[in-house]
Amino acid sequence: MQLNLKDVSSDYTMPVAQLAEKFAGKEQAYQKILEIRNNTVSIEGIPYIQVQPTFLYESVWNLILLILLIVYSKHKKFDGEVFLLYLFGYGLGRLWIEGYRTDQLFLFNSPLAVSQLLSGILVIAAAIVIVVVRRRKTKKTV
Repeated sequence: MQLNLKDVSSDYTMPVAQLAEKFAGKEQAYQKILEIRNNTVSIEGIPYIQVQPTFLYESVWNLILLILLIVYSKHKKFDGEVFLLYLFGYGLGRLWIEGYRTDQLFLFNSPLAVSQLLSGILVIAAAIVIVVVRRRKTKKTV
């Protein structure tokens, strides 16, 4: 997806030295901005940056997840399972899609984005609850 350079954050147009100063201690974010700046294209003399269409990815992912949950809802094992599967699926999608974003907030200058960490926690928590509730259900019926 291409965005007109004049319509985006000044991070993509400011001098490199000033950018390095602004992102001191945030190496991962600094490198992503430089990568985008180095991959600009010019169409009819207008500079554009190229970014991933993450909103499109998320919309398609959510539509697929909705269809899968509607189909699965007829086979649910316990009340609340479809909601837990939604949390699992949504978190899984966000974990993947957030990796494409260029405006991430990183955790203490690590390569781990806060949004990916939260999505990973959501996936793990939902999976644990699903497994625990299913085990309790099978023990009660046995």
